Amino acid sequence: MAEPRTRYEEVATIIRDWIASGSIKPGERLRSIREMARQTGYSIVTVHHAFSLLEAEGAIVARPRSGFYVADTPAPLGDFPEPKGEAPGGTDLSHRLGDWLAAQHVSVRRVMRAHQPMPRQGLVPMLMRAHRRAARHEELAPDPGGNPRLREAVAARNVLRGTRTRPDHVVIAPNGMAAFSTCIDTVCRPGGKVLIETPTWFPLLPVLHRRGIGAVEIYSHPRTGINPDHLDRLLRDNEVDACILMPNNHYPTGVSYPDEVQARIVAIATAHNVPIIENDMFGELGHGATPSPSLRRYDAQDLVLQFGSFGPTLGPTYGVGWIVNSRFRQDLMVSRLFYEERAGSTPIQEAVAEYVMAPGYDRALRRYREKLGHNLRRGLQELGQILPKGCALSRPDGGHTAWVRCPTRCDALAIAKAVGEEGPLLVPGPVFSPTVAFRNFFSIDLSAAGTPEFDALLKRLAPAIMSAAAA
Repeated sequence: MAEPRTRYEEVATIIRDWIASGSIKPGERLRSIREMARQTGYSIVTVHHAFSLLEAEGAIVARPRSGFYVADTPAPLGDFPEPKGEAPGGTDLSHRLGDWLAAQHVSVRRVMRAHQPMPRQGLVPMLMRAHRRAARHEELAPDPGGNPRLREAVAARNVLRGTRTRPDHVVIAPNGMAAFSTCIDTVCRPGGKVLIETPTWFPLLPVLHRRGIGAVEIYSHPRTGINPDHLDRLLRDNEVDACILMPNNHYPTGVSYPDEVQARIVAIATAHNVPIIENDMFGELGHGATPSPSLRRYDAQDLVLQFGSFGPTLGPTYGVGWIVNSRFRQDLMVSRLFYEERAGSTPIQEAVAEYVMAPGYDRALRRYREKLGHNLRRGLQELGQILPKGCALSRPDGGHTAWVRCPTRCDALAIAKAVGEEGPLLVPGPVFSPTVAFRNFFSIDLSAAGTPEFDALLKRLAPAIMSAAAA
């Protein structure tokens, strides 16, 4: 069992031990939050956070006007409890992520690129032509905001998603991580705090750690996303420099927040005058017929800094990043000056712009999204057939991953190690939280469904979960 890292985790561990030892039996009512606080010496808020965590794990259930009870039967597959509360935290995750990567002998880049990008016929010749043009005009300084044609392409794609965007609202970065880092350096103070949803896009956590930025967590439900009322309360009770959210095709759950939730999120952040850094890395990978919206659709005060990359569609070589915002654009470009552009980035920007603006790109992207959706539906069906009783599974709207909850006693790190070479398809839950929560959760890449690698993973997965549950 993972060592408790926060007070609410310590309370949750006490209750887990009571359940495991039989002191509290399935179906029995727990002590009230107030009674538990008095007995343990922790605050009512801390105990409430612990109960919320245990409910998310499926260990306890809430009954209206009655209290909390030990789960008498495992939740059916696909069922997650409604969010009840959130827990602030600031624990360093970097060593935990490093331990898991070392055990798997993989890198973050390999994990993030486990799925295959869309076909890219014609990009290599475009890149070669761009290199030749750059060689003939080496004396020309690049545009500080990025290739004008590429900025035009990003703006046009945002317009297709219902967001008014002009090319001069766009800043180009070498990749998605550079785009995110630029947003952080623009609106956040060193040593400050940000609000992040958890589970979260785990590559952002080391970026925050290196800058000494603390995190306040808000739970992102695998069906409905974050609770706007909880967001309002956390912004009222905590001084944060920004909110970091991924409302569309969320990684790792794959869900998209309902339109009314997205609208309320922007309204609440605007009322508190807190910028939102919108992670749009998988914004164009929705499985539906219509494009996913952006928080910027509801942003009248230009407080949303939307960032993304062409990496999820075109692969890491052509994964140029971008940021959309006009209010902070000048500061964003100043922040970009502190990063050394990688060699060849200007020709890559030019080639990507030419490729994305070509008539066939949208047709190829539509076919790719259809294939991705087909693979995920197949993966969900196959996964649902082999998961042991007591597991729960998210239902993705887009992207390439799903979120799995295992029985409470499971250790996802042990499961990840047990599946062996297929590890990059499975990422243990604790790396998605700065407080190392979600110990019995993991994400799984379903875009590989139908491949020998995915089939091999399925054969190892159920025994690994059952072994972990029995440990």
